[in-house]
Amino acid sequence: MNKNSPQYEAQVFLNAFTTNRKINCEFYERVSEDDFDFRITERSDSVRESLAHQINVEKAYLAAIVTGELIFRKSYDESLKHADKEFLLFRLDSLDKELAQLLSDEATYTKQAKTPWAPEGMPVPEMLWGLNNHEILHTGWNLAVMDHLGIERFPSLKKMWG
Repeated sequence: MNKNSPQYEAQVFLNAFTTNRKINCEFYERVSEDDFDFRITERSDSVRESLAHQINVEKAYLAAIVTGELIFRKSYDESLKHADKEFLLFRLDSLDKELAQLLSDEATYTKQAKTPWAPEGMPVPEMLWGLNNHEILHTGWNLAVMDHLGIERFPSLKKMWG
């Protein structure tokens, strides 16, 4: 596969995103259901709300692949903020599988999507790096939550972030 091809870029993205997503999923699996409503501050998201937010953001990116426009909040599902941990992790996994499926379609590589930061449009594989960067931001937030809840750093997290 040519390193300058959209297929190659999509595969590099998917590998990076999957690695970062697995770290966050492992964090969520380590948080007890009793602590899923923990907030670092009164105004911050709870662990549950943070995971619901990740689901909603990924839904927006998936919709952008199909529609050609990334619109946050258009399909935001507020009910996820009250869903149980098992359902949220299942939903996240199903979206990840949908993303991998969309990226297995060669037509995806040539699509463009308008975004808030590129209203003229940009290649979908390039747009998806925003989703990966968003995932990394959640890893940072999750590290702070881990410190407050006394959760030890786990091997995959330490391997990536030290």
